Amino acid sequence: MLTVQQTAELLSVCKNTIYKLIRENDLPCRRIGSAIRIRKNDVLDYMRQ
Repeated sequence: MLTVQQTAELLSVCKNTIYKLIRENDLPCRRIGSAIRIRKNDVLDYMRQ
């Protein structure tokens, strides 16, 4: 599981872009309390699109 920051670094974008992708349902995420976590496989799938 990756944080928003780690995902942004992996995709070479800013954190706001990750939040936008999550809001638009382009990137699935899991909420653990108030924390957002993104599966690495979901990031890799997004990159393949």
